[in-house]
Amino acid sequence: MNKTASFLMLFMAGVYTGYTQKCTLYVPNKIGAVIETTSYDKKGKETGTNTLTIKAITNVAEGTQFLVENISKQKKSEEVPPTEYTFLCKGDRFVMDMKQFVPKEQVQSYKDAKIEATDLDYPATMQVGQSLADGRITVSLTQEGMPIPMVTSVDILNRKVTGREDVVTRAGSFNCYKIEYDVAIKMMFKINFKVTEWVAENVGSVKSETRDTNGKLSGSTLLTRLVN
Repeated sequence: MNKTASFLMLFMAGVYTGYTQKCTLYVPNKIGAVIETTSYDKKGKETGTNTLTIKAITNVAEGTQFLVENISKQKKSEEVPPTEYTFLCKGDRFVMDMKQFVPKEQVQSYKDAKIEATDLDYPATMQVGQSLADGRITVSLTQEGMPIPMVTSVDILNRKVTGREDVVTRAGSFNCYKIEYDVAIKMMFKINFKVTEWVAENVGSVKSETRDTNGKLSGSTLLTRLVN
């Protein structure tokens, strides 16, 4: 679940640009910036990396849009093609459209695929103890010969800022908001787990931990490289 990164205003030949906005960015504010996050299993063994690159920044009707390329390399899986995401500075909110995180290859083989989602956002100002808006995505898939659609939903619930902490990784030292939330996945069966994420302004996710409902660690991520 922790998937996060991108933004800036394109005025000058595409290298770096300053801008004035009400929202607080949770990605580097430089085109060409790179964020590498390493994933670990419950025993702390490395399982793969995700590399995000800020590719473009454009002004759109709703605000400033950031295009990010993601390259995922997992040790026990075949290499997958790069994917692209967009993020938006919309008023005083930093917004992620959850629909784009549904892998296209998973829905292309179905005759009718319906995806409904709410935005997942971060307000311009966060304080310890503050509750954040929930997020939800529902995917309904129908295939020939399938009388009932296959429905999968993911709810991100009870988001709350629970602290402000310094996190040190080999990419540097970062002052982070600590955000905790629950994730509920429903398909033919239910999966529930808890996530704690440490996010830094102008960077994004620096660290995350995923635990089962009994509090047992099942995986984690760490920011391991930042080129800004």
